[in-house]
This record gives sequence, structure tokens and C-alpha cells, in this order.
Amino acid sequence: MIKEGLYTISTRVVVLILSIMLSVILNRMMGPAGKGIYTGVIVFIQTAGMLFFWGYDVVFSILTGKRKVRAGIVSGTLLVIFLVLSTIFTIIMYVSKSILENVLVGFSLNMFTIPIMGFLFFSELWLRVIPDGFLGRGDVRGFNLFILFNALIKLIVIGLAVFLLLGSPAGGILGYSIYGFIILVFSLFIFKPDGFNPGLILEEVKHIGIWIFLSDLFAFLLYRFDFLLLNGLKDSYSLGIYSTAVFMGEVIWLVPVSFYNVIYAGAISSKKIPERRDFFIIFTSVIILGIIGCIFIKPVVLFLYGRDFLPVVGIFRLLLPGIVFFSIPKVLNAIVIGKYERPAIITTTVISSFLLNLILDLILIPVLGGTGAAIGTSISYTTGAIIYLFLFVRLKKWEG
Repeated sequence: MIKEGLYTISTRVVVLILSIMLSVILNRMMGPAGKGIYTGVIVFIQTAGMLFFWGYDVVFSILTGKRKVRAGIVSGTLLVIFLVLSTIFTIIMYVSKSILENVLVGFSLNMFTIPIMGFLFFSELWLRVIPDGFLGRGDVRGFNLFILFNALIKLIVIGLAVFLLLGSPAGGILGYSIYGFIILVFSLFIFKPDGFNPGLILEEVKHIGIWIFLSDLFAFLLYRFDFLLLNGLKDSYSLGIYSTAVFMGEVIWLVPVSFYNVIYAGAISSKKIPERRDFFIIFTSVIILGIIGCIFIKPVVLFLYGRDFLPVVGIFRLLLPGIVFFSIPKVLNAIVIGKYERPAIITTTVISSFLLNLILDLILIPVLGGTGAAIGTSISYTTGAIIYLFLFVRLKKWEG
């Protein structure tokens, strides 16, 4: 398990480097305000995607892994479902255009941009299920190769689009849609959709998908709703600074997320579950990374982004305790879902954390801006980790 985990981490390190390169291009060419507009649009699409995404990623891996359903049937059914959902989303965009322009500050909605937003929505749904298609068949190597390819295409296409359109946020959004199309075509050759069985998907959604939906929705809101609040209650500059700090902080999650993928692939295919010693190594590594990040964050920010982004340093350090604590659920989720199929524990944790975060953000953001958002997030993550551990211990006792 440790060997596979280290292989996955090494892949994610390369992915991280590619992501940082893209972040540098976006930040330096767009500036804080332009980056804020771009981030606002992407986060809006991701938030909308969460509302329509009923745990289809886990459904994909459960059906192909535990239930032994052919991947072509599952992927074909999901493809049709996502096309229908994206059509509904595009219609909603047209109908509520005037309202949404007040949310998407600095971005114009018109006959050209709305269809692009519709495709972005479709690709957001599809890109979320592809990795689980690999994990469902226990193909950790294929999973790693895919996320590497995905990051490389994302860097090249979005970076080139922003460069050609002289740092325009619209260039980044156009590039994002082209990148999504390339990955879509590539994935169709991998999973070869050739069937349609909505009843099969619906049955699994009722069993586990609804809980995954609630978990993913509130987890995403926990991670990103403060972006929308910060953009609305303060300005795009504050969002540009805060989103950069969050991006750098979440780099630490590279370790738990990498091991999650390995543990989940093993649990779902009935392989051996890691021992306590393995988990101790994982969590110790996260703590060490946190300490290193706290020490070296300032020179890293100066090197990557320049002095305009120096406020990132303080916000990063405030986020750090919560990010380190919340790595605990990010690893143990693999067992909760893959072995026990009890995602209600995750749902309870993230809903509690989100509600606490929302209250703190509404109090702190108007006064402290990005600093207030960081304080609220760190407290919420830490509280959520404690709640999760309590529920996980009870589950272990109950299941024996």
C-alpha cells in the first residue's frame, strides 16, 4: 500500500508542478482582479455542477468494481444523463441571465458565452466521474496516468488561450472549455460508452449516491462557498488573494488524497485494508508538510507570484491548522465508502462544518475580508475533523 501510495504521490507532485505553472501564468497575466473574475466563473460552474451531481463518481466505481457491471454500460448511461442535465442548465442560464450577471461580477453573459458555460457545466460533470472509472477496476496506474495527462492538457490549452488573449479572463474561460472537450474525446476512447441502463444507475443512486451527493455538495460548499461570499461582500482582489492562499494550502492534501485513491481502489475490490502503522505514517507526513509550508511560504510566494501577492502569506498560515486536521477524513473516507458503504458519516461531518463556516464567514468576512474567511475555514475544518473521528470510532465498534 505504501509503495502504491508513494507512486501516486510522485504522480501528483508532477501534477502539482503543472498546476502551479498554470497558476503562475494566470496570476501574472491576469493580476489579482482578473484572476478573481476567472475564479468566480469557474467556481460558479463547479457549484452548479454539485447541485446536479448525485454521487455519480462513486456510483461508477461501485458498479464496475463491486457489482461487476461493464464500464461501457455505466459510462454510456452517465453520458446521456449529463447531456440532459447540461441542456437544462443552459436553459436556466438564458432564463435567469439578468440575475446571474449580478453574481458573475465582471463577466458578461450573452449568446456566445452562455453556450460555453453550458459546455463547461457538462465537462465539469464528466470530468468528475472519469477518475473513479479507473479506481472501480482497481487500475491505480491508469488513474495516475490520466490525472497526469489531464493536468498537462489543462496547462497547455488554458495557458495558451490566456497568452493569446493577452491575460483576459475570457481567454482563460475559453481555454477551460477547449481543455474539457479534449479530455472528453480522450475519455470516450478509454471507456467506450456502448449501453444505456438508467434503472441501474438510479438504484445505486438511491442506495449510496444520495449520501455521496449530500457529502460532495456540502464539502464543496465548505471548500468554496467562502469564495462566493468574499467576492460578493468584498471584491475580486480579495478573492484573487484568498483563492491563491487556499490553492497553496490545499497542496498539503496531496498526501492524504493520494493514499485515499490507493486505499479506496483496494477496499472496493476487497483487497487488504492498511494497518494502523500505515495511517500513522500518512498523518505524520501531513504534519511535517504543514510545518515546512509555514516556514517557507513567504519566499515561495515571492518567487512564484511576486510582491503583489504577499498578503497570501498571512492567510495561508491561518488556514494551515484546519487543513492539517482535515486530512484525517480525507484518508479514512476510503474505508468508510469503499469497505463499509456508510457515507452518512461524511455527510454529517461536512454539513456540520459548512454551517459553522457559513456563520463565521458572515461575521468575519465583512470586517476582516480574506483574513476572516481563513479564520472561519480553519476553525470549521478542525471542528469537522473532531466530529468525524468520533463518528468513525463508533462505526468501527458497530461493524466490529
